[in-house]
Amino acid sequence: MDREGRAADLLTRIELCGLQTGVNSFDLYSKDVREVFRKLCAALADAVQLTVTPLALCDSSQLNAAAQGVRAATASQRDAQMNRLDIALLGLLKTIDATPQAKERLEVLEQLISCLQAARLVALSRDKEKSESGTDRHEQLQQHQEKVTQTDATKIDGNSGGTAAVAAGKELQARAVDVSRALRLAAGALQVPLAADPGGGSRRSLPLLQQLGPRLETALDQLGPSFLAPICQRKDLTTEQLAVLADINTAFQEEYELRRAVLVERAKVTLQAFEWSGQLAERGTAEEAAGVAAAAKRAMAVQPQVCLDDVWSLRPADAVALTSVPTSTPIATLDAAAAVAGYGPGTDLGAAAGLSGRKRAAPMAASIKSVIIGKVPDRGGRPEGRSREAY
Repeated sequence: MDREGRAADLLTRIELCGLQTGVNSFDLYSKDVREVFRKLCAALADAVQLTVTPLALCDSSQLNAAAQGVRAATASQRDAQMNRLDIALLGLLKTIDATPQAKERLEVLEQLISCLQAARLVALSRDKEKSESGTDRHEQLQQHQEKVTQTDATKIDGNSGGTAAVAAGKELQARAVDVSRALRLAAGALQVPLAADPGGGSRRSLPLLQQLGPRLETALDQLGPSFLAPICQRKDLTTEQLAVLADINTAFQEEYELRRAVLVERAKVTLQAFEWSGQLAERGTAEEAAGVAAAAKRAMAVQPQVCLDDVWSLRPADAVALTSVPTSTPIATLDAAAAVAGYGPGTDLGAAAGLSGRKRAAPMAASIKSVIIGKVPDRGGRPEGRSREAY
């Protein structure tokens, strides 16, 4: 089976595990670290940790550290780049399997999903053994009769009740994973330790919330009320100002669409050039590369993804994430506002800015730099460098 087929099969297994978050096949074998893929990795780390820890199949402390490493690598695009997320996923796999054969992202994800499915089967088997050992024959017959009754009722209802219950269960599980991830990220940002359960089970949310409360109040006092308030509100502008703003937005949209269209066309030419690489013919992966290029072309959009109404809901807290991309230049002030949440009430914002701000743009990961592409036509359409004849 080729890589595209394996990725499609893995997507199906991910859905069966209840971890689907909108990823596609390209996310599973490329170097991209889109937000949907980072959410999937964080949910996978949570699920593996919660399932494997009670079974005592490996060192729980190492497993917790590896899962926390994956969650840290999914916090932002910058944290996930430079292969950090892929390295963290491999580290999580090594805590369960000391001698993994996987190296590529797709192989690591396949083995992690296999470990999760196997661990769930082991947990289900153990629960079944405990249930059978502690229940006499009469109780077993009663339970069987109840199951038969429920099954009959479901059939009478046209299976709608059972389907709705399954859908509700999946939705509840997905929301629980999101809440768990949010709590862990908040604990990491506010420097609250994640204490393990004394009985060896999973961590409890209530003690963590009790610790997060005072830290959160201190952080909000330090940031000030404006950090979570909209930067600009519609009611603050007159009708004339709103009309001018609408005209500016229209001009921005037209320019964005034009620039984006040119950029997309140039990107398509570059992708086509990769298909001309001699290495693809030598390795026999030309068809696979063509599929990757086609998927990348389909993912490119020309229309802007924001509208004028989004301006009224923009907060300084949102601007931190928007400006913390790898290509941004100094963002010390906004970074300090976010990072100061972990400092004491007396911390100077100026000092925090020196700790958190960057002086130059961070390097961007680009594995394609090692690929030798074929000759690309210049803007005159001459790939071999011949010049126009003179008259």
